[in-house]
Amino acid sequence: MKIEIHPKYNQLAMFIHSLPEQFDRTGTVIYEGRNVLRKYSVGGINLVVKRFKKPHIINRFVYGTFRSSKACRSYQNALILLEKGIPTPFPVAYVEEYCWGFTDSYYVSLESVSVREMREFCTNPDICDRRFILESFGFYTARLHQLGILHLDYSGGNILFNTEGNNVFFELVDINRMHFKQVGEEEGYHSLRRLWVTDEIYKEIAKGYARGRNFDEATACQRILHYKNQFMRRRK
Repeated sequence: MKIEIHPKYNQLAMFIHSLPEQFDRTGTVIYEGRNVLRKYSVGGINLVVKRFKKPHIINRFVYGTFRSSKACRSYQNALILLEKGIPTPFPVAYVEEYCWGFTDSYYVSLESVSVREMREFCTNPDICDRRFILESFGFYTARLHQLGILHLDYSGGNILFNTEGNNVFFELVDINRMHFKQVGEEEGYHSLRRLWVTDEIYKEIAKGYARGRNFDEATACQRILHYKNQFMRRRK
């Protein structure tokens, strides 16, 4: 077993070492699908633990030999994001289990302070200040790209937000798939394709994105909708 714990949370070492043994019978399930997320409170600290789906037999060898696990990448990417000033739940630890090769991995973070997801815009037409939030989101995305941050699964469930007065704050989650590189104009437009929102919502996002990167607004809108339509056709 391989474990890395952030020095700020060494007091949680006993809990973290016991995760593989106790995960299936403790905590509160907050999501169960390919991966499983459970919530814990340990010593007054609220944590979320994500156990990634067990990889198939070939990837067990790859992760055990050549490639970092998803949990390890989540931990490392969180540290990079925070260093760049981009909020994400603070990384506490990751755990990797090995039995005849790599088997399971766990990522431990603080519980997010944000309770709303951008995918609310798919289902709730009555969100207050929606135009302001959407333009702010486009501007936020532009800032990510200018900082050389490209989230490879930039979907509504992986972007959290809060509003406080006249400010909107965003937070990234599910961060194991990211690139840190220069993000070109077309690549930026392409990255917004997974949001699953209406064209009208995309147009508001495009305004903020174009403003944040000094791009032509009409071009940004046209290219973002092009990639969104292309993505949706392939998923049907």
